[in-house]
Amino acid sequence: MKHLFLLAAVGCVLLSSCSSVTLDKGVANGAAVGDDVPRGIYFIDADGNDIVSQTFYSGDHLLVFFSTKCGDCRQELPILQRLYDDYRDRVSFYLIDERDSYSDVSAYFESQGLTMPFVISDKSFHYDVLSKSGRIPTCWFIRDGVIVGKWLDSPIMTEEDFCGLL
Repeated sequence: MKHLFLLAAVGCVLLSSCSSVTLDKGVANGAAVGDDVPRGIYFIDADGNDIVSQTFYSGDHLLVFFSTKCGDCRQELPILQRLYDDYRDRVSFYLIDERDSYSDVSAYFESQGLTMPFVISDKSFHYDVLSKSGRIPTCWFIRDGVIVGKWLDSPIMTEEDFCGLL
């Protein structure tokens, strides 16, 4: 009888812990594919335009958080450059670096032949609105206000991933 009670108690603990993990998973990982773009995004793009959550309500957008000191980011930047070259008329690209200085990113981009516009931001609140992980590179493909693609860290986004969303 003691064993049955102990087994039942362990089962209840496991079930309750599973449900709390499931409930917390969305919060821990931030916005998910299929979610509307969350409110609270704000930054100024490379042309000086205010970019807010409502910016993403119409059209296709690729929002990327990166750092030039991140190995996976360095691997992904040439892919993003090719995509930017091929699709910048159809998709708005926003590359945001919250970890490096403007001069460091500019020097890296120039040394690698990268011509995409990028933004330096010391405000992580808009990143936190989308992702609680803090991992980079992080990419979101947003169509008409809905997140339709999301890549966190590794594996990085491929050209096939991107083109499959067009």
